[in-house]
Amino acid sequence: MASSPPPLEETPSISAGPSRSRRWRVLAVFALMAVLTPGLWWRSPAGWPRENRTPIVHFTAIAGRPPASWPTGLRLVGAWHLTSRNNRFGGYSALLATDEASLTAISDIGRSLRFRRPDLGPVSIAQFGRIGSHDGWIFFPDIESATWDPASGARWYGYERSNRIRRFAPNDNVGVAVRPRAMRGWPANGGAEAMTRLPDGRFIVLSEDPPWLSAGGRPGLLFPSDPVAGAAPLEFTFRPPIGYHPSDMAALPDGRVVILLRAIDPPFPPFFKSMLLVADPADIAAGRDWPWRKLAALDSPLPRDNYEGLAITPDAQGVTLWLISDDNFTHVQRTLLLELHWDVPPRKAAAR
Repeated sequence: MASSPPPLEETPSISAGPSRSRRWRVLAVFALMAVLTPGLWWRSPAGWPRENRTPIVHFTAIAGRPPASWPTGLRLVGAWHLTSRNNRFGGYSALLATDEASLTAISDIGRSLRFRRPDLGPVSIAQFGRIGSHDGWIFFPDIESATWDPASGARWYGYERSNRIRRFAPNDNVGVAVRPRAMRGWPANGGAEAMTRLPDGRFIVLSEDPPWLSAGGRPGLLFPSDPVAGAAPLEFTFRPPIGYHPSDMAALPDGRVVILLRAIDPPFPPFFKSMLLVADPADIAAGRDWPWRKLAALDSPLPRDNYEGLAITPDAQGVTLWLISDDNFTHVQRTLLLELHWDVPPRKAAAR
């Protein structure tokens, strides 16, 4: 039986009379600035006060329906709004299915939240933890992606700003990090936003943002084995729909991957729209665009927010897709958890 990773220790005013279009542009700009300024509406004062470290997390079921555009075989199973008085709660940018009964959410400030899957029964007590190393970024380690090996329990985290990948072995909360040469020129705030370990032991890493003055393609890397062990990657390009950015990805049992995308959608909350793509690593070629196909748009009447974390668990008829949103520690966003079921169609031959 696959082992699970060990618990993580807690240690201007506007002049009157502008045109309607101008007013909308101004509102859109301010909304965008608000979304991209994480400290603007922080829930808690700086310094992480000692009070309110309760392990209680409330899972409130919320209504939602899938868009009519969804394909046959994909359906919404459940949706929850997560809340907690714990000062470490929120900001989740990655999600791992750490065992058959629980999920672990990773925040971009180096915190973790492990909780029982809400489809298996009531949830109240959760386990809060801390990722050991901040890679030199004392206040904002900026973990944006995570993956793990179910057989060994080892886990890997992708860091923006420092553009590193850090591996933790079971019972280790220090880890070993590497800054791959191919990632050193990636944008400081658009680095390893999506990463997954494939069932055959290879790794895929995607940059969130395109290089400066590029045509919109994001750098992608396919490592033949563990990137922390020094494996040299194959470099390719990932070109999502215009306006969208990769925010996470996870591997299917057959080796294909599901890629989670998000786009800024001002001027009013929830500010974001999302999309799911499917791609086959067998179609990756050096220096070429990685082909993909659209699976679904995560539009209304589905609950919308800043979905940044994706995990996949197999079930009897296909797979369950788990998505978690990053509230950016603001009052105007929420931590949402979605459960989707997908009857996965057969894998087709690689396109060459």
